Amino acid sequence: MKNTQHFLLCSIVLIEICLPANSNADDLLSSIKPYIASSTLYDTNFIRLPNGVNSFASTGKSSSSEIVDQLNFGLDMDWSIGRQNILVKANANQNWFQNFTSLNYLGWNNLAQWNWRANKVLNGQLAYSNRDYLGNFSQLNTLAPNELQTARYLANSTYKFHKRGRIKIGLFRDETQYLDPSRSSSAFSENNAELQLEYVNPYGPTVGLRYLATGGQYPNRQYINSSSSTLDNSYTRYHYELTYDWLVDSKLRIDGFIGYTQQKFPHLTNRDFSLPMGELKLHWQASKKVLVDLRVNRDIIQSFNANSSFFQTTTVEINPAWQILPKLSLVMPLSYQQQAYLGDPGGITVNTTKQVNDLEKVGLNLKYKPIDNITINNVFNYEIRQSNYANQGYQSLSVGINLKVEF
Repeated sequence: MKNTQHFLLCSIVLIEICLPANSNADDLLSSIKPYIASSTLYDTNFIRLPNGVNSFASTGKSSSSEIVDQLNFGLDMDWSIGRQNILVKANANQNWFQNFTSLNYLGWNNLAQWNWRANKVLNGQLAYSNRDYLGNFSQLNTLAPNELQTARYLANSTYKFHKRGRIKIGLFRDETQYLDPSRSSSAFSENNAELQLEYVNPYGPTVGLRYLATGGQYPNRQYINSSSSTLDNSYTRYHYELTYDWLVDSKLRIDGFIGYTQQKFPHLTNRDFSLPMGELKLHWQASKKVLVDLRVNRDIIQSFNANSSFFQTTTVEINPAWQILPKLSLVMPLSYQQQAYLGDPGGITVNTTKQVNDLEKVGLNLKYKPIDNITINNVFNYEIRQSNYANQGYQSLSVGINLKVEF
């Protein structure tokens, strides 16, 4: 409720800042698009129970499969007035579980963002977002309280100091907390500051240098000075990258970065790590009806397991899309990801061998729009994970249908 109040306050403030006395209320009302949506999902292994593990012994249920029904209410607003643009997204969703009924929850997903422009050379963003949702069980691999609340506060500005040069300065804060007290020690926050300098090339790729400094904290975790300690209560991260963005022609765009990341812990220095990073994204409009998106990425993310460890991901994704008919389209996402835990073996046991997982996914998404304001999605996903740790591999098959009606 507190996050929702923050969101509503930010939305009102942004609108009042940008709403001149002679603004047209009709323009504002026409920019608001309310909607209602519903979905049903069946998953053969919703909590990602490891292969060979007895479901009843682990969860008290005879099966790890699940049927989830969701009802969504929301609205989107995209309002431009003069140089200013206001985005508001508000969503509330009720979720019902037929097998693991203890997971039932009311979630939300909100955004208030002001894309401001002072003149031709100075612009920026001011935004606040929050979300309440059930986290994925792929790192927990058992039934556990996993409802999360996240929030982001963001402010940045971009100044074009030359016809081919611009500089961007930004600050943002991310907060993550678990609603169940048993998971409170995994709550964390990150304060980030970024600086980016870009050379804009009208005849080739736009290139830039970006620096990102992050200070992370676990507010509910106290460091215990002991030889058996495996968890620290804060960290700092420094990230450096060379960025590129190249619109090759009307059909092909290539962008991404090459970088390096260092992360340090104040007490458990044996958990420090540093490694190269990078990303390559390719957007190819092969024909009027065929679109292909390719992404190759190496990144560091929170694992969201019981101890919020970090792991390095190496990901290859390809998403071919086919517009079969004017009202019917098909997307087939394919991905492979290697997850290598960093700084510790993943919070499972004391082990000199780091945990490494190989995750493969195959999906199918059929979208049908019988009329402009109605969308029907049929989804199919198969997921399999293998690991060098015993009882960490799993597989899952899910199918679902989504219906969305816009007003």
